[in-house]
Amino acid sequence: MRDEAGQIIRTVSSGEDITERKKAQETVRAIVETSRDWIWEIDANGVHTYSNPAVEGILGYRPDEIVGESSLNLLHSEDRKRVESALPGWVARKCGWSGLVLRWRHKDGGYRFLESNAVPILGAGGGLIGFRGVDRDITERKRAADALKASEQRLELAQEAAGMGMYDWDIVRDQAVCNERYFRLFGLEPQENMLSTDDWTAMVHPDDRERVLSEVARTLEEKTPYDTEYRILLPDKSVRWVSSEAEVFFDEEGKPRRMIGVVTDITERKRAEKALRLTQAAVDRAADAIFWVRGGGRIVYGNDEACRCLGYTREELFGLSIPDIDPNYPKGKFVEIWREIIEGKTVLIESLLKSKSGQVLPVELRFNCVKFDGEQYVVATARDITERKRAKAELENALLEVSKLKERVEAENIYLREEIRMTHLHGDILGQSGAMRSVLAHVEQVATTDSTVLILGETGTGKERLARAIHEMSTRRDRPLVIVNCAAMPSTLVESELFGREKGAYTGATTRQVGRFEVAHGGTIFLDEIGELSRETQAKLLRVLQEGELERLGSTETINVDVRVIAATNRDLEKAVKDGEFRDDLFYRLNVYPIAIPPLRERREDISLLVQTFVKEFNEKMGKRIESVSRRSMNDLQSYSWPGNVRELRNIVERAMIRATDNILRIDVPRRGSQPGAEDQTLVGMERQHIVRVLEQTSWRVRGEGGAADALGLKATTLESRMKKLGIERPNPGKARGNSS
Repeated sequence: MRDEAGQIIRTVSSGEDITERKKAQETVRAIVETSRDWIWEIDANGVHTYSNPAVEGILGYRPDEIVGESSLNLLHSEDRKRVESALPGWVARKCGWSGLVLRWRHKDGGYRFLESNAVPILGAGGGLIGFRGVDRDITERKRAADALKASEQRLELAQEAAGMGMYDWDIVRDQAVCNERYFRLFGLEPQENMLSTDDWTAMVHPDDRERVLSEVARTLEEKTPYDTEYRILLPDKSVRWVSSEAEVFFDEEGKPRRMIGVVTDITERKRAEKALRLTQAAVDRAADAIFWVRGGGRIVYGNDEACRCLGYTREELFGLSIPDIDPNYPKGKFVEIWREIIEGKTVLIESLLKSKSGQVLPVELRFNCVKFDGEQYVVATARDITERKRAKAELENALLEVSKLKERVEAENIYLREEIRMTHLHGDILGQSGAMRSVLAHVEQVATTDSTVLILGETGTGKERLARAIHEMSTRRDRPLVIVNCAAMPSTLVESELFGREKGAYTGATTRQVGRFEVAHGGTIFLDEIGELSRETQAKLLRVLQEGELERLGSTETINVDVRVIAATNRDLEKAVKDGEFRDDLFYRLNVYPIAIPPLRERREDISLLVQTFVKEFNEKMGKRIESVSRRSMNDLQSYSWPGNVRELRNIVERAMIRATDNILRIDVPRRGSQPGAEDQTLVGMERQHIVRVLEQTSWRVRGEGGAADALGLKATTLESRMKKLGIERPNPGKARGNSS
């Protein structure tokens, strides 16, 4: 303002808060940069001056390759002529275009159909600067247009994508034409008959019916937009939420004639909103104090427990920061914690909270990062640990005393613990002989490694139990131990059992099957009777051992597995290698750490311990009270050759326990077992003779209770495999087939 002399005597100014405008500009910029549509600007000559990143996904060009390039150079020759002829008119009229479909050359040489919409860019003086537009890739839609009209397809796709049912209500006739989606949404089969107001009203939930009808009446009377949400009752009595929007068309006299609208299923959204309300209620009523904190430590939210334990109202709490409620908390520490949380880490610390009254509360603080509405927050959960602190102090004192007592007791019992551990490892492997102590020492050495173990031993010596002990002492004990008896599986199915198969891999493979190696991933697989595998399967097993990878039958996909392999056999694999029955490279892979379990006849000092253990076990199972074993029986047990080893001993003891009538156990030991025939004194010969004797005693019946397999303590499949290897056949094959089952 100036005085009469023209001198400035006062300055008046005004300011405008443009925060929201700036936010809006940032939002628009973010939308443009992240849009999947190509957003561009060109000058009046058609040269690109801007392109968003979406162009690379659509045409393969980076934005910097587009800027400075004439749009005409990228168009199909036919479309270029159209644009060249139309561009002068657009420039002269200063107008844009809409729905223009053009073919653009992709960087790979092909062409993409883009639907282009543009508006003119005018300068301050009204002159044309250029055009700004949005191009959408409609290549797939153009290809589909050969079957349907483009307009119909766009409408149907839009309806289906949005889940919209459409209706056209003739208000005068009270008849509504609805599309198929509308009928489906209301649980009805599509029909040609038109719906009336009464039909539609009957489908509206009774609790919403009056409100919805009044909203329709108000729309027709006041000519206001119709936009509402309500529940519908389906024929099966289930309830769904829908959103309805419509536009009313009036005649020249202002009377409503038609109402055209859409109905959308919003049931899931309503459920999500309800879940959100429940979540908010749960947070507000949580037993722990919960704070939402912005960068710098400013508190923007606190639940009911946070207000209660600190003594602040919500309004008072929202103006505070972390240092205000934890004066001992260093400000620099929050910056460090914030950095870790933003990186996605969960931070857990113990700290103190100071209430409004000055009371200090020890708490455990858990920090997590949450992104909400474009901003990052730290969610801090505070749990009162007063009682925990007190209990911890008491526990530490008690543990200190216990630790002193424990050290004293352990010092006195180290030797005893070692003796017990070596004598009865995991309660499964019994042995006090030097031979078994050596075996258990080997187990201890190899168990904690991932090395392959080959367990050698006759039938019944406990190879599977030893494998279990190795697994239980290994670092893989929390993962599965998968046991596979290679001799028990049909040769045609061994490969699919071990490595898995895909559906349709062979006739009868009606489902996909995961192999045993995949099941054992991260754990251990025990391959019993590995000497029975075919050479073809041996080759595939070798690949798993060497590369740690396999392929299912019927698949070319390579699957990586991390499995420790423990194998066992009662065969002489070195001889099998020489005879060409077993691959030498697989043998060397398996023979990393061999452990030979001695047969029972070579560790007779363990027989007494084993018998005592079996007697105790069967006393508990059978409800008997056997207190001792006759001296004669023990002498017979010590002199017997035990071709069936520990398994045979257990079966003989069990048989004697069943027959026992008093508290002294008398055991009948096979008489011929201690003096093998002179005709064949080899181990294989003795085994063959013993199996033949048992088969003769059971009338050559292999399977079932009382059969040869039961008497020998073997699985029937294992016995049949040994009979085949040893060349044992019944003198009369016809009867053998009749009795073998």
